Amino acid sequence: MLIGMRRTPNPLCPMLSALVAVAFVACGSRETLTRCAPGICPAGQACDPQTGLCRAPSAPEADPAALLGPISLKARSDGRLAVTAYAPIERSLVYVEYASASAATPDQRRFVDGPAAPQPSSTAAAPATSTDAGDASSLAFDAKGTPHIAYHVRDHGALRHATRTAVGAWQIEEIDDGGDSDAGAMPALALAESGPSIAYLNATAHLLRHARRVGEAWQTETLPFPEPPADAPPGWKGAYEGCVGLALAGGKPAVVSYEATSRDLVLLSKDSGVWAATVLDGRDPTTGADDRDVGRPCAIAAAPGGALLVAYLDRDWNEMRLASVKQGVITRLRIDDGTPLVLDAGAPLQLLGGTIGLGASPAGAAIVAYTEASSARTRVAKQVPAGVFSLSLINPAGELPTLWPAVAILPDGAALFAHVRLDPRATPPAGRIVRFQLPVATPGSP
Repeated sequence: MLIGMRRTPNPLCPMLSALVAVAFVACGSRETLTRCAPGICPAGQACDPQTGLCRAPSAPEADPAALLGPISLKARSDGRLAVTAYAPIERSLVYVEYASASAATPDQRRFVDGPAAPQPSSTAAAPATSTDAGDASSLAFDAKGTPHIAYHVRDHGALRHATRTAVGAWQIEEIDDGGDSDAGAMPALALAESGPSIAYLNATAHLLRHARRVGEAWQTETLPFPEPPADAPPGWKGAYEGCVGLALAGGKPAVVSYEATSRDLVLLSKDSGVWAATVLDGRDPTTGADDRDVGRPCAIAAAPGGALLVAYLDRDWNEMRLASVKQGVITRLRIDDGTPLVLDAGAPLQLLGGTIGLGASPAGAAIVAYTEASSARTRVAKQVPAGVFSLSLINPAGELPTLWPAVAILPDGAALFAHVRLDPRATPPAGRIVRFQLPVATPGSP
C-alpha cells in the first residue's frame, strides 16, 4: 500500500515569500506549522518569537572531545545514556556515558580501541590495539546494562566487538579480519537473547555480511542479493554499499541495505535459518523494472506490535520516506520533499541526504532525524496522526554545520536526538556532540 506519495501542489507555495517570517506552509503532504513546531524545542528551551527558532543558552553538550563521523546513541533501561564516536586526533574509538539524558557533562569517558586506548590484557584471544579504530560503530546495552560495541578497524579493515567487564576494562574480539579486503564497514549491532548480532559490509567485495555469537564462538555468513530487476542486463551482479541497518523483530534479525547496481532499498530477513531478500522500494510495482535511485541513506527500527520501520532517501525525487513492514504488508509514507523550512526570500529546494537517525516510540510513532545535504543542517520529523509528519529545523542558518544525527528512545518514552556540530576550521576537521530531548509524538496526539 502506498500512502502520501502523490505530489499535490499547494496553491499557497508560490506566495511563500510574502508570508510572515515566523510561519510557513508545507507543500505536498505536510501540515501547516510555525517555525518552532510544538514539541520540537528541547526540554528547557523555548521558541524565540523574533527568530522563530529554539533557543537555549544553557543547552547541554555531550562531550568536549573533538569527534568526527557517525555516532551511535543509546539509552539504558535505568535512564543512563551513552554515545560511541570516533576521535580523529587520537584515531580511537571513544565511549561516553551520562548519569541521565539531562546530564550536562558525562561521568564516564573511555577510549576503547586505538592508539589512545589502554593495551589489552595479554591473552591469546585478545587482538592487539589498533592504530586506527572506530570510524564507524554501533552501540547496544544487554539486559544487565552492559555496553556492547561493534566497530570498524580502519588500519587493517576488520570488524571487532567490545564489551565492558565487571571491573570496567574492555574485552575486545576480532570477528572478521577481512583477509585482503576491507571488512567491518558500517556495522549495525543488535542484542538478541542468544547474544550479539551484527550486520556489516565487506566494502571491497560489496558484500553484506552477518555475524552472531553462538556460545563462545562467532559465526559469519554472507547475505543474498535480491532477484535481478526485470530489465537487468545479462551478467547482472549485485553490490551492497551506502548504508546498513539492523533490528530484531520477534527475536529474529532484519537487515536493511542499499543495492547499488539496481539502486534499490533491500530488506533481508531470516526465517527457519534461511535469509530472504525483498526489494522495499526502487522498482516499478507492475513491471518489476528498475525505477528510481532509492535507499541511500537508510535506517531501520523495530516498533511495538511487530512492525519494522525503515527510513530512507529517494534520491531521484529528493524525498525522505518511511516504509512500515508488518506481516508482509509494506506501507510507504512521504516524510519530506526538501521544501525550505526557513522562509528566506527565494530559498531554494533543500537537497536531503547525509545519514539518518531513527527511533520508534512506545506507541509506534517514528522519529526521524536527517541532514539537509545542501546546507549541512539537521531536520527532525515527528510522526503524527494519519501518516503526517511534523517537520522542524533544529539548527538555524549561520551556525556551524551539523551532521550525523542519531535518535534514542528513553525509558519514559521521550526521544533523545543528537548530532555532531562540526568545526571545519579545526585540524583535522572535528566537532562536538549536541543533544536535544524531544517529547515523542504518538498516533492520536499532536
